[in-house]
Amino acid sequence: MPQEQEHRFESMRTLAEEAEAAISAIQATAQTHLNEVDNDSSAQAESLQRISQSAGMAVEALREIAQLARRSRSYQAQAHQEHSSDRPQ
Repeated sequence: MPQEQEHRFESMRTLAEEAEAAISAIQATAQTHLNEVDNDSSAQAESLQRISQSAGMAVEALREIAQLARRSRSYQAQAHQEHSSDRPQ
C-alpha cells in the first residue's frame, strides 16, 4: 500500500507541473496576443482558442489532483486507524 501512496504523490506532482505549464501558457498568450480588442483578427481568435484549451487542461489536472488527494487522505486515515488500534491502551 505505501507504494500506491507514493505513486499518488508522484502523480500529484506531475499533474501540478502540467497545470502550472498550462497556466503559464495562458499568461503568455494573454500578455502577448490580447493587448487590444480586434474582433476581425483570426490570430486573436486562435489565441483565445489556445487559452481555452490550456484552461481546460489546467482544470482537468487540478480535478485529478483533488481526486488523488482525497484518495491519499482516505488511505492515510485508514492507515492511522489501523496503527492506532494496534497500540496497547
